[in-house]
Amino acid sequence: MNQREQRLRTSAERDGRRANLAVYSGGEEVRGYFSERYHAVRVLLARKQLGKALEKAALPAGLPVIELGAGGGRIVEGGRLLGVLGSRHVVYVDFDPGALGSVEFRGHRRLCSDAATTLPFRDATVCAVVLGELIEHIYDTRRLLEECHRILAPGGVVVVTTPNLAALQDRVRFFAGRSPRHVNPLHRYLWLHIRPFTASSLTEVFGAAGFDVTELESNFVVWRKKSGGRFQSRSLARLFPRLGSILIVCARKAERSPLRPLT
Repeated sequence: MNQREQRLRTSAERDGRRANLAVYSGGEEVRGYFSERYHAVRVLLARKQLGKALEKAALPAGLPVIELGAGGGRIVEGGRLLGVLGSRHVVYVDFDPGALGSVEFRGHRRLCSDAATTLPFRDATVCAVVLGELIEHIYDTRRLLEECHRILAPGGVVVVTTPNLAALQDRVRFFAGRSPRHVNPLHRYLWLHIRPFTASSLTEVFGAAGFDVTELESNFVVWRKKSGGRFQSRSLARLFPRLGSILIVCARKAERSPLRPLT
């Protein structure tokens, strides 16, 4: 990458950071989501995936769990997480000091840092990284996942939740010549989703960064009504997670070398 390209990349990341702060500053917007069943289910699924992955991984007990973008509300909840974390400490990371400062973290560590830059952890010193509704806001997704790969110990895991670009209703909208809702530049907060994913594209970028996807679930298959209400089905999401509204994915650090080319 030449200097001009690096300047353009830095400028894009800076603009994205400012835009996200304008909407999410202080964390109140995101904390409000957690009271909705729509989001509560994706948080529950992410916790279960993380717990199962840590039980299988048998990683050293001293390695921490990192949650990126945790200021608005946490997926990782210390020892309450299926009793699996045990004595592991958790590091809650957010780029907004206001969001971090407004939440009680029950003795676990807080760290103000931007996930779009180099993560402030040494190589192979972390057992798990959790990203709840964050990856779609990051300009350089591949760099973020490569950073996660770098800091994870062998066998470490990443758990991600992110909106599905190819949810059932969005597929119908696209077939009818209309854009998926997650690329709507006029929506109050969806315009900040600069990297929306399908299940396939998310799996591909994980693979390019050196991960194997081990689990893929969804919260609900949703159909939004013109009246403002919505039909949402857990049963359909269990059967057809790739049609669901939010993707919940667990991926394990692979033994092979990362940086495989995207096709």
